[in-house]
Amino acid sequence: MYARTVSQIFWHSVLGREPVVVLDAPLLFESKADLLCKHTVVVHCSETTQVMMIMIRVLQSRTL
Repeated sequence: MYARTVSQIFWHSVLGREPVVVLDAPLLFESKADLLCKHTVVVHCSETTQVMMIMIRVLQSRTL
C-alpha cells in the first residue's frame, strides 16, 4: 500500500502533472504517506453510514 501511495503522490503531484491529487487511502496516516501531502482532508460520517456503504460495496462486488 505504502509504495503504491507514494508512487501515486510523486507521479501526479510532485512531477506537476496535476494541481490537485485526491487519494482514497485509508492507511494514509498509518503509513506516514501523509508527510508527502501538502494538505489533507478527512471526510467523516456516522458509523451507520459507514456500515451501509460497506454493505453496498460488498453487494456491488458480488454482482460484477
